[in-house]
Amino acid sequence: MKKIKVEVEITVASSQECCEVFGLEPRHFQQLVKSGRVEGKIAHNEYDLARVGQTYFAYLRGEG
Repeated sequence: MKKIKVEVEITVASSQECCEVFGLEPRHFQQLVKSGRVEGKIAHNEYDLARVGQTYFAYLRGEG
């Protein structure tokens, strides 16, 4: 079996930056993350912006 190396770049954003991008209040954003409706947390106050967007828009469409 052949192994390949895949490198992926992600944009890391703080919770405040995520709120600014998606037009959310900080408390609402934290509730969405805590409930599992929004994913993408990497570490304390660090989020994968693309993953947050994917899961937030899925939530808005009623898929999450």
